[in-house]
Amino acid sequence: MSDPLITMAMTAVRARAERVRALHRDEDRERGAFSIELALLIAGLVIIAGIVIAIITTKATQKANQIG
Repeated sequence: MSDPLITMAMTAVRARAERVRALHRDEDRERGAFSIELALLIAGLVIIAGIVIAIITTKATQKANQIG
């Protein structure tokens, strides 16, 4: 295999394979980041919903105490 064309072709194939591997590693990293972002968004919405429920409960309790 001392033919320069074969050597050049093998080098090109190896380079392409490495680029594909790098892309797959980056895709896996991005997939995990999306899950973390989604989890943080959901946690934030749950916290906001809890605050809203607490405010409504407090207001309703105050109003009930004024009536009774």
